[in-house]
Amino acid sequence: MSVHGAAARILSEDDAPALRCTPDRFPRALTHGTLETYGVEQIVLGLRAGHRSGTLVFGSKEAPNAEVVFEGGHVRKVRSTLSAYLGGVLYELGYVDPETLNASLAAVAQRRVPHGTVLQECGSVRPEQLRLGLLEQMERRIADLVGLNAETAWVFHEDVDLLPRYGGADWPLVDPMGAIWRGLRQNARLDLMHGVLAAAGDDRFVLIQDVSLDTLKLTAEERAVAETFRTPRTAKSRPAPLSATTIASLAYMLLGGGFLRPAPKVSTLLRMEQRESVRIESSPHLALSRVRALAQAGRMTEALSVARASVERFPEAVELGVEAAWIHANEPGSGGRSWDESQVKVFDALLAANPGCASAYFFRFKLLRRLGLAADAFRDLSRAVEEDPRHIDATRELRLIESRMTKGQTVDVAMLCRTSGVQRK
Repeated sequence: MSVHGAAARILSEDDAPALRCTPDRFPRALTHGTLETYGVEQIVLGLRAGHRSGTLVFGSKEAPNAEVVFEGGHVRKVRSTLSAYLGGVLYELGYVDPETLNASLAAVAQRRVPHGTVLQECGSVRPEQLRLGLLEQMERRIADLVGLNAETAWVFHEDVDLLPRYGGADWPLVDPMGAIWRGLRQNARLDLMHGVLAAAGDDRFVLIQDVSLDTLKLTAEERAVAETFRTPRTAKSRPAPLSATTIASLAYMLLGGGFLRPAPKVSTLLRMEQRESVRIESSPHLALSRVRALAQAGRMTEALSVARASVERFPEAVELGVEAAWIHANEPGSGGRSWDESQVKVFDALLAANPGCASAYFFRFKLLRRLGLAADAFRDLSRAVEEDPRHIDATRELRLIESRMTKGQTVDVAMLCRTSGVQRK
């Protein structure tokens, strides 16, 4: 059973088998228990998937460890005794100095008003800095919940805000997905995690195309591992370069967060190919469809073999050559920085010969992003859309990144990858 499936069982009376649970699987039932059987991540992801509103309380009624107010599946407020006070967060972010922090804390004690209010009134922090500080504070508090011990009790109060007068009126609405991954990265319950992965067994999974990984706030290395699920593979796969525990935790998160779906065993195109194999190979377009169908079904070695044979038969078909290069770049067992750098050179050569090929720009963009070369990657992504405005994947990626950049994020932050400090010539 996936994390998502477990969360559905907590909050529903039926035994939801699907990896991605729909809101109707979360009726008002079974909204209390302990963390012995189900982890914090399973409860929070269940509330998020069900778009639930209310207050989730951990610990006893008299002395709760934490109270989390949900609004439509996202988090509006968090009060916690575990960690992360706003002043300390703002200091760590470099927004206030020690003298300002001490003076503001004294004012808070005297006036009994929220710390952020005092800091804004005296001009010590700007509104955007306060928003970022609150966001970081909330994410830390949610992440710390993952480390609660198994005996901790929890209860969810549907459609009730138990913190109506807590804090100010400027709380940001936070997607808990990234905070939950942050907590799992630090304090994953190995018994729950290995139980879910064992239940997944040797079934193959693939990333759902319309679900963005950006909500997880992955590092460049973590994102590279998550991207390996673009082609079907098992949750037990161990691609480099992360530790086995981190990779297992990431697979667990991808399953629980609804990022993966079971990979098809035989695609519709493959079945068509079996009936009409001669017609499938009679044109570059049908050959390309066959290659993509094989890749979607996880038959990567066969897909690469067919792609190379098709390139020989249709040497003028640029898209076939590009597809073959991309499949080769993602062969099982490949990976690492030197490998990706060598594959970038392959696409350099392809684009030198075919400067108007949108898919080649798009695939090189993905390689450059894996390498952390954000500016170069963004340039290729923009060029892909320029060459083919109907390229669905490229336009979706560009729209997302540009929307983040309009909010003041740099291109490397907007793309959620780190620049290496070295630009390609």
